[in-house]
Amino acid sequence: MVVSPNTVNVKKARKFQRKLKALLPNSSIDYAAFLRDDFMADSDAEAVHTAILGNDVKDSDVIIIVDTIDSARTLNLLCERLIKSNARKVIEI
Repeated sequence: MVVSPNTVNVKKARKFQRKLKALLPNSSIDYAAFLRDDFMADSDAEAVHTAILGNDVKDSDVIIIVDTIDSARTLNLLCERLIKSNARKVIEI
């Protein structure tokens, strides 16, 4: 599964997912977007907890497509959430 960690990387993640599907046509490669709820949250942890993560990541290898990393706080919280959702492996590229 290919995951966009924010709205900024949605196009890049979808493009990566399409190319990966073309290279591995017999594999099931899903896409999910991680959309934080910053407007309703008082902290990063709360924003990540209430965020929407499309598609089930259970037993999936997850590739997170990232452009730049400032503090990595949100990325760390996202990885924790993916692991709690029973993702098999989480990779950031």
